Amino acid sequence: MSNKKFFSVFLFPLFVLAVIFAVGCGKHAGKKVIVGTEATFPPYEYYDKGKITGIDPDIMELIAKKSGWDMTIEEVGFDYILDALQSGKIDIAASGITVTEKRKKIVDFSEPYAHSGLMVIVPVHSSAKGIEDLRGKLIGVQRASTADEYVTKHIQHPTRFANVEIAVSNLTNGKIDAVVLDSIPAKVLVHNHKSLKLIDHYLTREEYAFAVRKGNTKLLNQINKHLRTLKQSGKLDRIQSRHEKLAAEADSGKSSNQLQLRVAIDATYPPIGYIKDGKPDGIEPEILRIAAEEIGAILSFEQVGFDSLFEIVANDNGIDIGAGSISISEERKKIVDFTFSYMSAEQFLFVPKNSTVTDISQMKGKRIGVIYNTTAEAYVKKHIGFPECFSEGKLMCRALDRGELDGLLMDGEPAKVFMQRYKNMKKVPKPVLKEDYAFVVRKGTPEILKRINEVILRMQSDGTLRRIREKHIQIFRK
Repeated sequence: MSNKKFFSVFLFPLFVLAVIFAVGCGKHAGKKVIVGTEATFPPYEYYDKGKITGIDPDIMELIAKKSGWDMTIEEVGFDYILDALQSGKIDIAASGITVTEKRKKIVDFSEPYAHSGLMVIVPVHSSAKGIEDLRGKLIGVQRASTADEYVTKHIQHPTRFANVEIAVSNLTNGKIDAVVLDSIPAKVLVHNHKSLKLIDHYLTREEYAFAVRKGNTKLLNQINKHLRTLKQSGKLDRIQSRHEKLAAEADSGKSSNQLQLRVAIDATYPPIGYIKDGKPDGIEPEILRIAAEEIGAILSFEQVGFDSLFEIVANDNGIDIGAGSISISEERKKIVDFTFSYMSAEQFLFVPKNSTVTDISQMKGKRIGVIYNTTAEAYVKKHIGFPECFSEGKLMCRALDRGELDGLLMDGEPAKVFMQRYKNMKKVPKPVLKEDYAFVVRKGTPEILKRINEVILRMQSDGTLRRIREKHIQIFRK
């Protein structure tokens, strides 16, 4: 047999198989891994030119590359990040998370990759020499952080914020007297705010680590293996040094003259709000991005839970606008101002497929789920009884699917999205509530309200609002 014939008969098929295998082993062939972070904690995670970057994302990118993962990074509010991990929304929590005995009970931690500790930031004119001097003063902390725990346990009830950037904004504006936070982000923030200073001693000593779901040993071992390599090679130290410098440059480079619009959003209610490629997307984010472009403003989003959204906007926490499928109500008008409505919606009762319930009045004495602090919660309390409250629609629908609820009350469009995954759900046809959704702004900011309303009116008149709604509804009907 000639060499040419041998290649044709035997080697060419093997060559084809090798090519197919190589193509199949591209970047999308790896395990899909979702990493959750809150990008308001420089230098560990922050936005630079619209992209999430920082020490944690860089470490995760390197580990993903070494492990062959198809990784995405999603923005998750810090106060919900461990819940998101436990519920399966994310696979890894990477957000400057301090290892504590309390947290070890609900998640597994990697080996530590950084050392930190709590410190105090105060205005430069403050006479405070330590935390004890701040008793009776307004002390800001990030909600659900170790700073929150420390101040609550050792000093007093703190003033809680969604993230440290909002807390520091309140400090520079004279709304509070101090902020307690982790040392390295504190040093970066003080460097960029000349009106602030650091009280130069540690309240605690802490370690940061990545978190995975309890029992996910395989994933944990992969993380630990590559963390050790990064430490031994010195690459971990170089990543930290680089981002301490870059975070300072990114913050100091922000325009002080251009209008800044900061939005607190609960992006867990598709198609109205959801996370795509690590950023808020959906009907509301698209409307606000168009509005910001027309106004000439810099827009940024902070992911928060719906239950804290009104408090954050109303209390001048550095947030200008609230978004999260917010129904206009007279009670809410007492604490915030509403923009013009951008869409109408209907709330329906959803029950298990084998349920005989045909009207919400039949739910008295039964287990009915609602989202915290919503008009659905208010309705059920008034007309049915005490509901079971959830932080996210997905978690509520999963509980119904598992038989842990007898029904739930929610907006029809998001429910259609969740029903694609949770099959044991059916809609009771008669709507329970008919509502209008709008954005909220802090009272006393008429210029922002006026400019957002002008854009909404324009978008209504030329059909842009309708097209945005249809676009995102269709995305989730495919």
